[in-house]
Amino acid sequence: MNARGMLQGSVGMVVVALALGFCANGAQAGEVETFRYRGMDYMSTGSHVERHLTWSATLPFDRTYAELTAAQQAHVREQYSELAPGEEPPYPLGGMRAIFRLVDRNVDQLAGRQEKGPLVAVAKVDDQGVVTQVSVFRTPSPLVTAAITSALVNTPFQPARRNGAPVAMDYLVSVELL
Repeated sequence: MNARGMLQGSVGMVVVALALGFCANGAQAGEVETFRYRGMDYMSTGSHVERHLTWSATLPFDRTYAELTAAQQAHVREQYSELAPGEEPPYPLGGMRAIFRLVDRNVDQLAGRQEKGPLVAVAKVDDQGVVTQVSVFRTPSPLVTAAITSALVNTPFQPARRNGAPVAMDYLVSVELL
């Protein structure tokens, strides 16, 4: 089953492929612009070797929905099959960095370097901007699954808007742990 067929949300959300591309900020046609978020450095007890988590995504981690470029907002909107013009999807109030700061705090670095790989999760965001449920579809490890679930539940969201009113809608997280 492809990524588009993996999930069909109750409000028309469709999960799209992990490596969606768009051109912005100097990316050439056909290239996927990527952004990175590097978590805190850690030193295990008895070691001077720093470890950290580095995440990669096709959207900047440090911007709210309103701060995204028009192309980046279009990229987010493409993930929803029934989003009309003027409607907005849910988005973390502090940008994706708010989520991954919490992930960083929740992952026990003493467990060693985490497996690399994609993370695909969907959070159900209610009309108040509160995450009520998280489903994880791909994950590099059970530890990352627990960390992203906890982070999403504890991150405040700007709720989706339909006809000017807040509504419940799913939010897709699709990143890569490098």
